[in-house]
Amino acid sequence: MNFFEDHVDGVAEFVQSCLTRAGTEVALPNADSNSGNVPANGANGANGANGANGANENPDNSPNISISVNVNTGEDGRAQQPSESSQSGSLLRRSDEPVGWAKPPGFAGYEDPMINFKLKDSPPLFVNTDNAPVIGIDTFLYFKKPEGLSLLWYSILQEEIEDESDLRRTAISPYVKAVNYIYWDERFERWEVEDEPQEGENDAFILPRFIKLIFEHDGVTKERTITIPVPSRSALLF
Repeated sequence: MNFFEDHVDGVAEFVQSCLTRAGTEVALPNADSNSGNVPANGANGANGANGANGANENPDNSPNISISVNVNTGEDGRAQQPSESSQSGSLLRRSDEPVGWAKPPGFAGYEDPMINFKLKDSPPLFVNTDNAPVIGIDTFLYFKKPEGLSLLWYSILQEEIEDESDLRRTAISPYVKAVNYIYWDERFERWEVEDEPQEGENDAFILPRFIKLIFEHDGVTKERTITIPVPSRSALLF
């Protein structure tokens, strides 16, 4: 039974790590580029993946996106890292909402949105079939009975997503049997655990403070609580 305990801890640590890393994202290039910028082409050949059946190779449909990157050089002519004052010309930017609610491309309007976050690069668990660098990841926490917990994702720089079948899917745990959302009720000053996300004004979903993953295997149930990080406006960008 130790493997189950290790699995539960590993899944919780991985999901928490992904949410903690959210907040620094790759910005899509603006239409107007400075003449002094050095173009860097995004890697071609990123393969789409069918959300239910695994990866399907489709390199011919991968777009070739030109991205402008400012390169500062020192007295010795070597490239230097941009300072925080020059972030306007950088590919990296702070996300105003590191974690939020969104629907993956191609999902029907009647379906509920999912916990969504963006990462500047892919975690080690994300498999890229063509071994090309994967950057600019748009990620969705996807739970479905009886399949368990997965992450739906795609690279905003390398892939053209037209429908649900183009999304990549990484299985996280088949033992997750439920996902709960934990909110702070200011009226009664207590925590509320919900099976479904709460709706606020204008039918917008409210972001919970925590999510609880409930695992089950051979009659044994375990729970792990994941913190939804609160964005810091003063955090440094590295």
